[in-house]
Amino acid sequence: MKKIVFALIIVSLFTGSLFATGAKQGAAAAPAVVEVTFWDENPGPERTPYLNQIIQWYQESQAKVKVQYVGVPQSEAVNKMNVAVAGNSVPEISGMQAAWLSGFIAQKALMKLDDVFAAWDESKQFGPSYISYLRGRDINGGLYNLPITMNCSMFWYRIDRFKDAGLQPPKTWDDFYTAIAKLTDTSKGQYGFVMRAGDSGGPDQLQQMLFAYTGAKSYFDANGKAAFRDPVALDFLTRYASIFNKYTAAGDVNNNYQMMVAAFDSGSANVLQHNLGSLGEHKKNLPAGTFGTFLYPNSVKGYLNLRTPDTTGYSIYAGAKQKDAAWNFLKFLCGAKSMSFWNQKIGQYPVRLDVQKEDWVQNADHLKNLVTALQAPDTSFYEFPSYLPEYQQIINQIAIPGWQAVLLGKKTPAAFLDEWSTAIEQAYQRYQAATKK
Repeated sequence: MKKIVFALIIVSLFTGSLFATGAKQGAAAAPAVVEVTFWDENPGPERTPYLNQIIQWYQESQAKVKVQYVGVPQSEAVNKMNVAVAGNSVPEISGMQAAWLSGFIAQKALMKLDDVFAAWDESKQFGPSYISYLRGRDINGGLYNLPITMNCSMFWYRIDRFKDAGLQPPKTWDDFYTAIAKLTDTSKGQYGFVMRAGDSGGPDQLQQMLFAYTGAKSYFDANGKAAFRDPVALDFLTRYASIFNKYTAAGDVNNNYQMMVAAFDSGSANVLQHNLGSLGEHKKNLPAGTFGTFLYPNSVKGYLNLRTPDTTGYSIYAGAKQKDAAWNFLKFLCGAKSMSFWNQKIGQYPVRLDVQKEDWVQNADHLKNLVTALQAPDTSFYEFPSYLPEYQQIINQIAIPGWQAVLLGKKTPAAFLDEWSTAIEQAYQRYQAATKK
């Protein structure tokens, strides 16, 4: 019997790559299968199952790309990504929070998406403001990330306990402090509020409280001075820090995300500052109708002041071996079906215009306050300078330990704000000098 020689013909996946047999057989060609490694930057029991479902749908929709899912704990994600970039061992694609983008763009670690996004027939379904926001992460206005969800910080509260205490959701900052004082009963192990001070989310939430109160519309003024220099910021921080270990538990100084949410869901805290993404945990642990959301009270300047709603999406790495396949998968992740499913399950707001019109978005109680705020003409928005290469380092090395020191009485609010302001102002000056070259 004559031996049949098989020739492996490798061509591009998206131009009809085939594994072909010798011409004598004339057998049907089989498609090449390309593997795409995908890093999920925020895995967990309330998220991973939904992402796995989306991946399963993708696998069922085509036969050319196999997705290899890898969950990377959020606390380790940035470091692991940086190590992968430095070692030239990046995945094809990963989840990427907008706050992280600038650092990776500066390293030239990500693939620019402008051309492929412009050629995609669904690109116009993405709200222009979200795309502009992501372009703002790059000093040259390039697009290196596509969003799947938009998030915004607000307050979660126990509707049932507010009602029992004769309270309404606070409309002013005085109302806020009155409510958390009235809802504190240490004999029952219940506190009016739960703080977060044990991880990078603590300074993030603290800044949002400061800006919501002061009404500052920009992080730096025309002279490069940080908004924390405003005496009104010191007034707020002094009062806010005073509720620690009085209307909050003493252990809050070490709280991370999981601990903070657990305090609210277990009933030991009645008000929680967080974004929409914790809905899944609340639904799992609290009876329907016992929890809801309210927005920050208006600033001392009279208007609602919110951080520009943050986005989380996906980026393809410049060192990826299968960029075409990664882009094909990214389009599916950001398609209408995937985006609707994901956001409905985790409780966040979709960035596609077509999905925003769906009934579940229009009728979601926890989203109504946000939609109202986004549409209100007098709502003001600001942004954190996460584009600064040193931003996260300042958060980790100055903001986290400094805020904890204030709560423990080891540092004054004034000294803390001065230290933080000085560090961020100097980083801003270095950034400006570097970008003007």
